[in-house]
Amino acid sequence: MSITLIANPDVAALAISGATVQLLEAVSFSDDGSHLVVKATFTEDGGQGQLRYGYFLYDIENEAYALNFNTLLVSDNRLTSSNIEKFSFTGTIDNYSVVAEIEEAGEPAATLTHLVNGVVQSADVLTDALGVDYDINVEHFLLAEDARHLAVQTSDASLASDLNPDTNDSSDIYVIDLETNVITRVSEVGGAEVASDTFLQSIAIVDDVVQVGFVTDEAYVSFSKYDQNTTDTSGPIGTRTDAYMWSDGLTTQGALTGKARFTLLSELNNNTASGFVSRDAGIALTGSGQYFSSTSEFIDSNDQNEALDTFVYQNGEVSILNYNDVVLDNTTQLLDSSTNGRYVVLLSLASQVSGTTGSQQLIMIDTQSGEGRVVSQNAAGNAGDNYSIGGVIAPSGVAVAFTSLATNLTNELPNAFGGSLYLRQFDDINSSPEVKFN
Repeated sequence: MSITLIANPDVAALAISGATVQLLEAVSFSDDGSHLVVKATFTEDGGQGQLRYGYFLYDIENEAYALNFNTLLVSDNRLTSSNIEKFSFTGTIDNYSVVAEIEEAGEPAATLTHLVNGVVQSADVLTDALGVDYDINVEHFLLAEDARHLAVQTSDASLASDLNPDTNDSSDIYVIDLETNVITRVSEVGGAEVASDTFLQSIAIVDDVVQVGFVTDEAYVSFSKYDQNTTDTSGPIGTRTDAYMWSDGLTTQGALTGKARFTLLSELNNNTASGFVSRDAGIALTGSGQYFSSTSEFIDSNDQNEALDTFVYQNGEVSILNYNDVVLDNTTQLLDSSTNGRYVVLLSLASQVSGTTGSQQLIMIDTQSGEGRVVSQNAAGNAGDNYSIGGVIAPSGVAVAFTSLATNLTNELPNAFGGSLYLRQFDDINSSPEVKFN
């Protein structure tokens, strides 16, 4: 087991007069786990302190940056003035696909650009899908592993069909087929739109089924799993917020079948909605279950800590994640999971993992054995002396990349004021990467 400090990328080419990296974060691993997508937040030297973002592909074995996505996505004359606001990657260094939201200098709105193996396929995905020029405010988006299906969250009405126009003034989720430009609205029930916002959390393809995880105050299921808390408008904040999964199969041609269904993930043992799901923690969709975080005290009878916990939904049953056979005594927030769902990484303030530091640590749980371990610790086994604030896990689970403010994780000095990036690799996890779409 080893831990290394990842060096800052060279962001000088993205600025006019030099730049300083303020924060380094891991976005995702490549499908084969050999590379890491890194986000660098930087400020221009002598500027007004405005934050800008650079995205890079880091070669783990060679400890060097292999690609600068900004230079691939933005023309040379706009490189120092445009910004990549959001970014989603899938694939390997030899066969990858990227969708990025680019805010061009002097342009009224940002655009979604589709890049495949260094070549721009679409300068404006939404305009291509709609067939006309639109300025659409995209709140969030994620690209599926097949590099074909793109989930988009927006409150703009332009993506809705004429048969079911968007009139709810709320955030909705759509899935766009990048090959056919067919747009499918996720946030509707029985062909009718819903009233409340839907917040996109994740997209995955599991056993040839496209799954979209989202959080909402709206009811998407009824009968035995009736979402009763939707009508509780007078309850405390979070009372109505639940985790859902939308799923639709794929045809032999790789398109959606149009036979979508919803699954309520945050349910109680009486099949009603629990509420109190975190909008910040996300949802992980895997082959062995779906993970989400909630402060509800009623999902699992073993939950007595009155804090945010992480749960797994498996075949209609929901249970809390244990750490070495105990329920952690303080906040435990979901970050990410391995492809097969066996390994899950979380942020926790629990005393069982923070030790004498009292700092939030990044932990990993083997959901098959129940074993838990602190990832944000040094070679001597000492937990980080300051907060860890985010991270991702490799598809196989053999490595975790995370951002931390700690100063004692390696012998090297931290290299970013807002948080440095570390890589933890595990010798005792021998799972092979699960790559389906290459």
